[in-house]
Amino acid sequence: MQLLVLLILAMVWAVVLVPPFLRDRDQTRPADSIGAFNRQLAVLGRGRGFGSAVPSVAVSASSVMATSTRVGRTPAHVRKRRRDVLSALLAATAGSLVLGLVPGLGVMLVLALGLGLLTAGYVALLIRVRNTSAVRAANVHHLRITRPSVQPAPIFLRRVAD
Repeated sequence: MQLLVLLILAMVWAVVLVPPFLRDRDQTRPADSIGAFNRQLAVLGRGRGFGSAVPSVAVSASSVMATSTRVGRTPAHVRKRRRDVLSALLAATAGSLVLGLVPGLGVMLVLALGLGLLTAGYVALLIRVRNTSAVRAANVHHLRITRPSVQPAPIFLRRVAD
């Protein structure tokens, strides 16, 4: 009976984890050498602050996916992702606790304990991130940018008319 439950849980986890893994693996594998070269140039351009100034030689579906804007970097997306992770951890903890109360499934109580500790650690990490960002927001002072008055260039830097 316990083996059957563990087998069902393994199948559920496989259904949840395998498709994102295959999708990420497919996106990171270059379809062609030109697309891979374009992606590498785009990464180098973003790292040097040039944005998307690197010209593209060929456009493929994978290169468009790799160079598109990064979704999930806005504070609203980050909050939603953290809320989703926390709710999934809480649901997994509650579900394994309920299954652990079924006679013969005492091993699920151990899993519930482990998931509870994992959830508590995640909550502690969220609190630490929130406190760190609050301290950073309190300590960072943005400087006012004023436009300098335009002064004529020194005589040795002026262009000479032909």
